[in-house]
Parts: sequence; structure tokens; C-alpha cells
Amino acid sequence: SLESLELSEGLISIEDSAFCGCSNLVSVKIPNSVETIGIAAFQGCEKVKSFVLPESLTSFGENAFSSCVALETITIPETITFIPSMAFWDCGLTDIDIPDTVTGIGSEVFGNCHSLEKIKLPSGLESIGDNVFFNCFSLREISYDKNYSDWLAIEKGEPNDLLNSVMVNCMDRRIAQGTYGDLSWSVEDSVLTISGTGDMNDTDISTKTPWYLHNDEIKSLVIE
Repeated sequence: SLESLELSEGLISIEDSAFCGCSNLVSVKIPNSVETIGIAAFQGCEKVKSFVLPESLTSFGENAFSSCVALETITIPETITFIPSMAFWDCGLTDIDIPDTVTGIGSEVFGNCHSLEKIKLPSGLESIGDNVFFNCFSLREISYDKNYSDWLAIEKGEPNDLLNSVMVNCMDRRIAQGTYGDLSWSVEDSVLTISGTGDMNDTDISTKTPWYLHNDEIKSLVIE
């Protein structure tokens, strides 16, 4: 029946599963002394709408905020360098900014975040885990404050289908591109370009082409 939580100043660690399943919890205040948040510490806190993580924090565990289905905003401090697997699985986030200090994002971090529409990834990012945006049906655009060549150099796990179809807004280019059957495709400057030789995957009423995400901005078609 816990509805409000204000942790005491001086607390250093929130242990694994400390508040897991507190489904009536609405508000949480974490003091600026906490350095670590454990695995699944706030998993299943279904009514919490926001978290402000303190600048003292250096790490949080896998599934730390997963299944917080009402979660709309979370502030991540620049003291964090890694986002662990499934940290925000099945959350209600619509957008999120990840600080530039983060160099790695684990597997399925944003899996099942059906409301996630846009995300800003850190300029220091070096690796992205498997299926990081699994079932993120609403995701349309990734912002990345470096050049497109830097984006391509990031180590990306597999599968990561959305990373191969979502629009990536870099400093020098705004582009979505990938493959479809034997063909390559891209959307840039409102132009859909399809190139190569061979077969395109079969499409019917139950399937969609990978560029359907960008139908609203496609104005012309080039086939090479």
C-alpha cells in the first residue's frame, strides 16, 4: 500500500528488488547520496510517472525501472556511463535524452516501450546491445550529435531491425536506410531511393515495407 517514498539523505545504495512490485507507489524521491541502484529495484512500480536520478549515482542494475508502465520521464545524470539490459523494458516513455557520458547501452533496454517516439543518443556512444528497441512500434527518429560516419561506426548488436529503418538525425545527414530482400533503400531529403538487382520481399496487407515509417515525408521515388 506504499504510495509515497522519500529516502533518507546519506543512503548510499538501493538494494536489488528493494521496491519491486510496489504497484501503488506514485512518487519517489532519491537523495543526492545514492551511488548505486540494484537490479529490479523499482521494477513493476506501475503508477510512478517520473524519476529524477541524483548526480551522486554511478550505476543502476538490469531491469531497475522495467514495467513502470506509467513512467513518462526520467532524468539520467552525467555520472552514468552504461545503461544495463532491460533497464526501461515496458515503460511508458515517449522520449528520453541519454547523457553524452554514456558509452554503452545493453540489450533490450527499451524493449516493449510502445509509446517511445524519439530518443537522443549520446555522442560518446560506442556500443548498442541486441534488440535495444524491440517492439518500439512508435519510434520514428533517433537524434545523434555527431556525423553519420560516426553513427555507422558504433558497434550494434543483432537483431536490431528498427535501427535499420528508423530515421537517424545526425549533424551532417538525416537519413534512414536499410535492405529489403536483395535491394537497398534509403530515405533522405524526402526522396525514397531503391537500388540494386534481385527480388524485394513479398508484401501483403499484413506486412509493411521498412520505409513505411517515413511515408508522411516521402515526396518522390528514385529506382536505380
